[in-house]
Amino acid sequence: MRRHREPIYRMIRGHIGDPEEALDLTQDCFLAAFQHLGGYDGNRPLRAWLTSVAINKSRRCCFP
Repeated sequence: MRRHREPIYRMIRGHIGDPEEALDLTQDCFLAAFQHLGGYDGNRPLRAWLTSVAINKSRRCCFP
């Protein structure tokens, strides 16, 4: 989480524009990723997977 927290936060903040909501979504992203870690394909970069989780969270939150 330490390695990917800031880049994921910046990506979410840029996507939705609200810094406070971006913090919440970043936490939600990492929680969801942890809960679905079994679905992660270890042959692919972790950041790419986290980014897709974060984008999906952002879309569901702010762009229904």
